[in-house]
Amino acid sequence: MVDSLTLRLTLGSATVRDRICDYVVVELQSCGYEDITPALLGFLGGLDCGTNYASAIARNLNVSRQRVARMVSELCQAGYLQQDAADGRQKAILFTQEGEELMAEVRRILARLDKAIEKETGRQGLNATVESLERIAAVLEQKL
Repeated sequence: MVDSLTLRLTLGSATVRDRICDYVVVELQSCGYEDITPALLGFLGGLDCGTNYASAIARNLNVSRQRVARMVSELCQAGYLQQDAADGRQKAILFTQEGEELMAEVRRILARLDKAIEKETGRQGLNATVESLERIAAVLEQKL
């Protein structure tokens, strides 16, 4: 069997993403955001800060519009998103004040995690890893 560094990269990057998400969810829950799950956090992370539309969200996250509708409904009920009437058929999807506060807390948690990772890898090591992943993503984008 052929050994593949790309396979190891795929598995390793998925594990890192999952562990970061799990860490952020645990931290958010300890801050009082008990209703946040990894799935909801992943969905919120895929939204723009301004106005969003279901069709664009579905494309960006590679999910169905039905899934977007369910997630938006759940997040509206939780108070993190709101839908406003817009021109045309689509409703604008926006963060509420509470949703913006949630996302600000996520950024604070990630900044603390940066410091913890930097203790192990050094700032240059973390920067080099991020830059390498960005270059790999660019290569893969060209291959599509």
